[in-house]
Amino acid sequence: MRKLLSELESRREDMIRLLDKFVRCESPSHEKAAVDRFGAMVLAEWRRRGANVRLLRQSRLGNHVHAELWRGDGSQAGQILVLGHLDTVYPLGSLAKMPFRISGGRAWGPGAFDMKAGLVLALFAVDALRAAGHRPQKRVVLFWNSDEEIGSETSRRAIEREALRSDAVLVLEPSFGREGRLKTARKGVGSAEIIIRGRAAHAGINPGSGVNAVHELALQIERLMKMNDPGRGITVQATVVAGGTVSNVIPDLARAETMVNEVLARSPYRVALVASSSWSHAFLSPKNGYLWPDHEGDRLLFDAISRADWATWRKRSLAEMEYSGQHEMLNWMALAGAMEALDRKPPVIQDYMETYILASDKCFLSFPA
Repeated sequence: MRKLLSELESRREDMIRLLDKFVRCESPSHEKAAVDRFGAMVLAEWRRRGANVRLLRQSRLGNHVHAELWRGDGSQAGQILVLGHLDTVYPLGSLAKMPFRISGGRAWGPGAFDMKAGLVLALFAVDALRAAGHRPQKRVVLFWNSDEEIGSETSRRAIEREALRSDAVLVLEPSFGREGRLKTARKGVGSAEIIIRGRAAHAGINPGSGVNAVHELALQIERLMKMNDPGRGITVQATVVAGGTVSNVIPDLARAETMVNEVLARSPYRVALVASSSWSHAFLSPKNGYLWPDHEGDRLLFDAISRADWATWRKRSLAEMEYSGQHEMLNWMALAGAMEALDRKPPVIQDYMETYILASDKCFLSFPA
């Protein structure tokens, strides 16, 4: 370990120079050309180190970079996945306002902390291992995605595929706090859009005839903020807000995007989870002329949840749910996602009732601890 540390200390200036180069190549998530330029730069560094590299090309967002080093001692050797991202939250042009610099023992610049420094560390870690004569027994796969900051939409399947093959995954996101503490868990992430519809009216002549959507949105955001509970790892934020058209008209539409993070593993509830609710509603489904619920659609999802077949639930589109009158089942979607994340088995108690008389089918499930 001391030999590795000594090697890395001797290359401090080389690391800073490479970080400077990386930071100067801006790579905001939604700018494909910029992310691809940076991805090509990172790929070239790994190619210089003899890695087997390839691009996972994307049409809309940036390309992902896949690199492989060492093949292990055989087919049973296993794999270690090193994970990170190319994209940053800073828009193009940020470099002019916050150029790369070293101050107070720290490196500053757009994306320096999250997480171009991590990409630099991976490169020099490999250099240090080689300089010290260490050869990992396991195959090492490095995956740098282009859309982590916006939810990893195009890279999720590739990441999951590599993770399932791996004995360990090392995520090179920045450490926690000034002490550089190691992160050993990640938050679950959820996002939602709030849309408020009001009624437009002239703000000066007849304000009483209007319903202010922006005002209502502000009240709803205030309620959301009360959900924050840092002690339990729950954080809620309104991140993008829009509403109104001109200054003298009461806005009839407002919207906000929110992000909710929660550490599921810290939940104190470990005994069971019981859920009971209506499924498809007769008066919401045109499928049966608004006369009786969509038994076929409900049976499909009930059979799937009885087997803990979460993939079937994920494939159910919003359009299909609306056509079946399954509007309230968005709550069950959240339940299915939570049960999958907690690796819960199929429910131990299950009951499903179809009806031609009541407005909706009914379901009762009890999940094991």
